[in-house]
Amino acid sequence: MHNVSVLSLRALFFCLPLILAACQPYLLRPGRAGQIRVGKDFMRLQSAGWQKQPGRDTLFNEGGYRWRGLVWELDSGLVLVEEDFMGLGRINRIRVETPLFQTRGGIRVGQPVGQMMTQPGPWTCVELHGYNRLDFSSPAFPGLHFLVPWSGETPEPGSTPCDIDLNLPIVSIVLM
Repeated sequence: MHNVSVLSLRALFFCLPLILAACQPYLLRPGRAGQIRVGKDFMRLQSAGWQKQPGRDTLFNEGGYRWRGLVWELDSGLVLVEEDFMGLGRINRIRVETPLFQTRGGIRVGQPVGQMMTQPGPWTCVELHGYNRLDFSSPAFPGLHFLVPWSGETPEPGSTPCDIDLNLPIVSIVLM
């Protein structure tokens, strides 16, 4: 009886980290979302898939440029991997639109922008004309851009676009 309980504890000790890791969100790092990395071979990712799922091949056509992308539709949102504009066959950008991914500081899609702003800064805000988004970035998160919806109007006369309601959600995290 003693041997069975020792074996059970050992099995639990070795399996528990794997079980907990499966429940944790994927980690976003500069240029990397899980195992997908900016600069890597786009065609290899397309043939290999991600999480044992093939991505849906798509073509983007915006701002006078055309480029290919792979889209994974998950229960909680999308992961979009975009090829470079020059046809070099490299991953240029990863766009995460699901809370399954988070930064080391715990920033994730769906979180209020005010909560994000408590993370190390300084934070820079840029209006993305034509996309109805504000792009927030910080040197503490190099290569990561946090997109927030924006109506195109400032809340009060004389204010800047970045003077926004801090309860607005992050709708996308872009890795470049």
